[in-house]
Amino acid sequence: MVAPTLAYDAACLGNGSVPIDRLSAITKPVLVMTGSMLAPGMQELQPSFFAEAAKLLAKSLPKAEYRVLEGESHVVDSKKLAAPLHEFFSR
Repeated sequence: MVAPTLAYDAACLGNGSVPIDRLSAITKPVLVMTGSMLAPGMQELQPSFFAEAAKLLAKSLPKAEYRVLEGESHVVDSKKLAAPLHEFFSR
C-alpha cells in the first residue's frame, strides 16, 4: 500500500510541478523509463500521464536517456527491467 507515502510525496513536490531548474544541475547520466500502458486501477489518469512526466523529466536532465518499456505499466515485470538496466549501467 503506497497511500501513506502520498503526504511525503506532496511535501517534496510542493505545487506538483517538475522542478526543472533543480534537475538541470544533475550532471550524472540518468535512465528515465516508463511503461506504455496504465496499470489496473489507474484508468482515471490520462493515458499519457506517466509518459509525459517521464519525457519532461528526461528533457530537464542534461544527461538523461528516455526509454519506453512496451507492454508494461507503472508496475513493471522485474525480468523486463534487467536488460535495459544492465545495458545502461554497463556503459
